[in-house]
Amino acid sequence: MDELEHLKFCAKYPFSKQAKEHINYYNVNFEKIDVKTLELAVERIKKAVEGNSPVENFKAINSTKMMEYLSDLLITYPVANALVSLNGDFFIKKRYARAIADNIYYFLQMEKQEIVEELASDFNIKKQGDYFLISLVEYSNNVPRDPDYRLIKMPVKNGFVRIDVNALAKLVAESIFESIMKLKVDKKMVPESFLEYSKLLDIEKKIAEEMNLGPLDTNAFPPCMKKIVSDLSSDNKVAHLPRFVLSTFFASINMEPERALEYFRTQENFDEKKTMYYLKHSYGDKGGVKYSAPACAKMISYGLCFKDETCHWPHPVMYYKNKRGRK
Repeated sequence: MDELEHLKFCAKYPFSKQAKEHINYYNVNFEKIDVKTLELAVERIKKAVEGNSPVENFKAINSTKMMEYLSDLLITYPVANALVSLNGDFFIKKRYARAIADNIYYFLQMEKQEIVEELASDFNIKKQGDYFLISLVEYSNNVPRDPDYRLIKMPVKNGFVRIDVNALAKLVAESIFESIMKLKVDKKMVPESFLEYSKLLDIEKKIAEEMNLGPLDTNAFPPCMKKIVSDLSSDNKVAHLPRFVLSTFFASINMEPERALEYFRTQENFDEKKTMYYLKHSYGDKGGVKYSAPACAKMISYGLCFKDETCHWPHPVMYYKNKRGRK
């Protein structure tokens, strides 16, 4: 297996022995994690909580030749696990853990049986023809969340459950779900930056719970979004990043894509079909992932923050909600 294929494997299965050896080889530890990696880990959690698509993730990993992208996927896994643990919110942790498990199960369905067996090596299993025998206790501790795999429906004999390779893949995925749910990270054992970024997840959850923001009020836009809107209506050529940020803001406040489209129409290089495509991508209609507007800390790092005396909240959508007088 060449280095690219090795990294693809590790990116798909960051819990594997190979992935852990890769991280150890490059001496990656929490003390060396930079802001970029923390931001990518937060983004990974957000996408998982919002329901990212295993199909799209599989395509992205398998089609890429970018070593840095694959390394980021690998390294952000333990960082993201730590952040959801430090945050302590059960909703976030469960949604994230379930998304990770769903991805792993989907990936495993594409693998040869030997790979599934290799990744299930932590289980005490015995091969029996085309089937596997696993102890009743181990099966009960990791029983798949699928009615067809409830213990009452499974063949049990002499303290062992007989399962096929698909059930074994489900058990592997479920064991990862359980390991994330049980993970507890001591706040004293991680850098302060981890605690700061774990708090950003609270903001995202609050926004997700308050998506019904009522009728649109453009006067309540935060200064950063007003600036992008102003630039779009001028002779200035607006770069891709601020356009994308504005589209995620529009999606977060439930502006109809057709109305959002009008904000981009004045640009000299405006293409209605392309713009609508990218808008729907931000809204989650393309690819299945709805992108959240970035928090103020991210806007600052982008160089897109235009804070004034009215900015009292750490997120553009929170600004919008509060400026509209909602409690």
